[in-house]
Amino acid sequence: MNDITDVAIKVKETEFLNELLKEFVERGLGSLPGRETTITLVGLLLKHHPDWKNNPPEDYEIARLLRTSPRKIRNIRDEIGYRDSSLDDVWCKERLVDILKTAERVSDGTLVSFQIDDGLVRDYTQKLVRENYGIIESGFNTSIIKISGRSFAALVLAVMPEDKQQELIGTIPEEIREKSQDDRQPKTPIRLFMDSFAKEAGKEAGKKATKLAFSVLTCGFSDISDAVKVIKGVLKE
Repeated sequence: MNDITDVAIKVKETEFLNELLKEFVERGLGSLPGRETTITLVGLLLKHHPDWKNNPPEDYEIARLLRTSPRKIRNIRDEIGYRDSSLDDVWCKERLVDILKTAERVSDGTLVSFQIDDGLVRDYTQKLVRENYGIIESGFNTSIIKISGRSFAALVLAVMPEDKQQELIGTIPEEIREKSQDDRQPKTPIRLFMDSFAKEAGKEAGKKATKLAFSVLTCGFSDISDAVKVIKGVLKE
């Protein structure tokens, strides 16, 4: 991407200009606020640029092109995502599964970090973590997610197909899970599973949970035998 002229050439044969003019005319010429104009422009560029559909540019690249800041572009892209009704929870889950496969172990295997640039997917991830195990910590920028091995394992379970999820949860005997249940504040099945797993793993809970999560991701949810081996190993200790 060199300059705006290159981008104009790329979108010249698309519906970019027609849709842009339609947006201005339908709302009434001059009635579109400045921010809405910017959101519309960026959204249509991302939609119609032939090279960006499958390989969207970084915020920095678009910011340099449009002479603004990466933070502003990030906020605009996040808002575009929230406005798109086709980007539902199913879409978020699919995107998250791909992202989790790029996660890295840090701090001796007790913490895991990964990057989520898309604000919609990032908020969806935070929702799943809070529901099922804990809180999210951020790194030096809000796209960097850093969570405990237990929270990461709970997140991986949350995006598993339901049948595989139940299969994995069922590997811990019910009597062990019952000991971890709190009548005053009932836990989700995933949280109950992770609490039971952590109690059985003891001091190694963080590392074992991280190993469990990566075992699940490695098999791509199709065969969870390696994950089951991790659980059975913990139960034998």
